[in-house]
Amino acid sequence: VQTCALPICTSTLSTSIRVAAPLSITTSSLPNASLNGAYSQTLASTGGQSPITWALKAGSSLPTGLSLSATGVIAGTPSASGATTFTVVATDAGLPSPRSAEKTLSITVVPPPTITTSSLPDATTTVAYSVALAATGGATPYTWSLASGTLPAGLDRKSTRLNSSH
Repeated sequence: VQTCALPICTSTLSTSIRVAAPLSITTSSLPNASLNGAYSQTLASTGGQSPITWALKAGSSLPTGLSLSATGVIAGTPSASGATTFTVVATDAGLPSPRSAEKTLSITVVPPPTITTSSLPDATTTVAYSVALAATGGATPYTWSLASGTLPAGLDRKSTRLNSSH
């Protein structure tokens, strides 16, 4: 808008400025990965101006077999056991200059579990039966399931034990 009262003219311009919240990476930790098992986790952030682009900080690397996509997905099949610490960088599309945030995270690749219970004691009809199942390696807690067949009548699987109702 321009207003003139000769010899003076004034101009007024209305505009709005959008201020984005600071960019922050909200992922605080990542779950363990299983050796030679599929892995996929999505990193999260708040603030900044979309789209957010993800990368590894120079000098950082993920466990062998995993990669980080520009959309923040760590995925792949890890092929070596051990803990790996790395730093991710999230960069927003801020104009005139993008903003970045960094976060140091780690992933531990664990070997698959090995069942260490090699045999079960015999059961007697009408006598209470309870035996603990055991395993080593892998990521706990374990989820147990029956690979084949069925349990004898009266037995059920509860957590890491086989139990009877007698």
